[in-house]
Amino acid sequence: MTLQALLFALPVVSALAGDSPWLDKNLSPEDRLQAFIGQLNESQIYAMVQGDTVLDDHGTGINACIGHISGIDALGIPSVCMGDGPAGVGNSLNDVTAFPAPIMISSGWNTTSQYVFGKMLADEHRMKGRNVVLSPTINILRSPLWARAAESLSEDPYLTARLAVAQIEGIQSEHALACPKHFAIYNQDSNRFGVGPLYDAWDSVVDERTMQELYLPAFKATVQEAKAASNDWGFTGFVVADWYFGHRSTIPAANNGMDISMPGGSLVDAFGFPAFYDDMLKEAVNSGSVKFSRVRDMVERLWRPMFEVGAVDYPPEGNATAMARTQEHLDFAQELAEDGMVLLKNEGQLLPLSKHKYKRIAMFGRGATNQTHVTEEHGGFVLDNGMVTQAPFDHIKKRGDAEGISVKYAEAHPGTGPYPTAPSSMFQDLKCTYWNNTDWSGKINQTVYPQNITSGKFPANMFRSWPDVFSSKYEGKFLANTTGLYHFSLYGQGDAVLRLNGQHVVTMTKQNFGNPVSGVIELEAGKPVDLYLEYSMGYSLSTSNFGVTLGVDGGDSNIGLQLPSGQDELIAKIAAASSKMLVVLGTNSAILMPWIDQVEGILEMWYPGQQVGLALERVLYGDISPNGKLPLTFPKTLEDTIQITSDLEVNYDEGLYVGYKRFDKLNIDPLFPFGFGLTYTSFDLKHLRLKASRCSSYITATATLKNTGDYKAKQVVQLYVSYPEEANEPPKLLKGFQKVELDVGQTFEISIEVKKDDLRVWEEGDWRLVKGKYEFMLGFSSRDILEKKDIHL
Repeated sequence: MTLQALLFALPVVSALAGDSPWLDKNLSPEDRLQAFIGQLNESQIYAMVQGDTVLDDHGTGINACIGHISGIDALGIPSVCMGDGPAGVGNSLNDVTAFPAPIMISSGWNTTSQYVFGKMLADEHRMKGRNVVLSPTINILRSPLWARAAESLSEDPYLTARLAVAQIEGIQSEHALACPKHFAIYNQDSNRFGVGPLYDAWDSVVDERTMQELYLPAFKATVQEAKAASNDWGFTGFVVADWYFGHRSTIPAANNGMDISMPGGSLVDAFGFPAFYDDMLKEAVNSGSVKFSRVRDMVERLWRPMFEVGAVDYPPEGNATAMARTQEHLDFAQELAEDGMVLLKNEGQLLPLSKHKYKRIAMFGRGATNQTHVTEEHGGFVLDNGMVTQAPFDHIKKRGDAEGISVKYAEAHPGTGPYPTAPSSMFQDLKCTYWNNTDWSGKINQTVYPQNITSGKFPANMFRSWPDVFSSKYEGKFLANTTGLYHFSLYGQGDAVLRLNGQHVVTMTKQNFGNPVSGVIELEAGKPVDLYLEYSMGYSLSTSNFGVTLGVDGGDSNIGLQLPSGQDELIAKIAAASSKMLVVLGTNSAILMPWIDQVEGILEMWYPGQQVGLALERVLYGDISPNGKLPLTFPKTLEDTIQITSDLEVNYDEGLYVGYKRFDKLNIDPLFPFGFGLTYTSFDLKHLRLKASRCSSYITATATLKNTGDYKAKQVVQLYVSYPEEANEPPKLLKGFQKVELDVGQTFEISIEVKKDDLRVWEEGDWRLVKGKYEFMLGFSSRDILEKKDIHL
């Protein structure tokens, strides 16, 4: 579910009230809301609890509003127009700014930047006619394997909360609503929706303490500080179910706080679910299962935040084709990219680049010129076909030419994407059976014997009477030509499951939005294994992109967090032939680095947005120092991380021990710790002091920070707290941070306040401050602690 955030307060602006008190800005938002609700008839009230638009291509096409509820022009009430997403205006609208991925913005550990980003995000959405921004994603990054790591903020609840509150305040300062998502225990995508036709999804099983201390704090902060769920927190806005699959019932949903259903627009949605809040809700009210007062409450919750943030008074003036991208936004996107790059290794001062160090530079990799991953490829990320991207090679070469450095480029690797289509030579006795339904039942339409598995290659007579839906099954043998690990990808539209030798290998769902999904299995050369592939088209897909393609790539020796398609091997080969090597990573999460000891430098630039070339040039050539800090832990091995399973019951047995807390508890050495990031200079941190009194609700930690190096740079001082043993908490918890920019030789007095209430633990249904000794620790990462001091509470 997603949660609708609310603003603290509004400026009072005069308006003509007349016979429309709901438009009188001199009245309180609540009085205006009640006056408006009093004008609605029963039919209008029912219409406002369910979306009313049919999305193009299941939401992956061009959609002015990914969610829409019609306003009432006669009453001067605008429509509700919702849009993704967390990295810019999504849903395939053009002429918008491709900002860096949220995980990169979070690497800046900068609340001011988050606030400005929120303002610009709201501004561009409003220019596109939207007044509800579906952002930020504040689910905890429980595992680096999560498919939505790029749009998350961090693995830590305190950092996530601080960044989320700042962004929401920025969004809502522009008279748009922020919708933080997804409430609340959503940390993986395997079986998130289930596989058609039944779509049985997984259930998250987590204990109450873990939920309260780890997964809910960011949501609670958005309610109490930025005013966004739960009646227990004073929430008065609305809860909207995530699109299509988030809504599975009528009576339980209505009676347990689910206010708005999306996207609506039809009696049966694109995946076969009925419109639970249409006639079914009316029937529930008529039968007495749901009170009509509850339906009215749903509508009040929808419009209350619209009045509170000024969305009723200042409706967006733009439309889906308006130009929203500005030079100011591009400049800030570049600033965010510069601030979020994380220098992980800089052996022998490899960076910054200069003519005094290097005469020749060779660049390898498709990412230097073809920026297919400056942003994510689906969901709430920018998909602007006309976007102009500042390619790294162009800027690094131009700068090199000016400084007398020769810069050359070779692609060396085609980059990521679906694996090559498995050739016919790897199949034996392949058979495909078709049905004119989604569940492989009843009369078989026909059986064919294809050479391989490729999207769009269907029997010709199926096109003459094309059904609304179809399903198929491929059966046969697969023959590996060498022994080793084989990576398989499924690519297309619909639901598909691949099994080899009885083992589940890959699952593709409609929610992969046409992006390739992959899996791995070890196979023996010359030994045929049983192949079984089920495919279901589903409802209302265009015939231009249906079907599934099976791709294969063999020979890799790693799985899980490795770079795809042999890129690890390529890095190792180039490193062996180079005197010095820098690896610039464009990833959405942590990765393994089997080549780490072979290279001198590593820079993580995540998905940096369309201004990547300018930002990377300035960082590499030393115009600015890299300043980013990791918002998640990078593991040395896959086994060190929490695994993502495809089980329908996902048990959070690790409890509180997620991210750096897990590594601390189990004494595991990370590849790079949470909060880590190098600069081009050095810093000294001394003289930690704690100030508190019995009557004060805060503890203040102060210390002296000095830039002792040769470059102007920023440093993030991080405050961790260790609890009394009785509290049974992880070894240390992040409780504060401060980012400071210092010139060479400059000093600054760090001051970080910690609320005593934020030190409480959840026990037996309530919060309690455990008495005893607390250790306050200051440092530059979770594993780089420089100062410690105790305090008794």
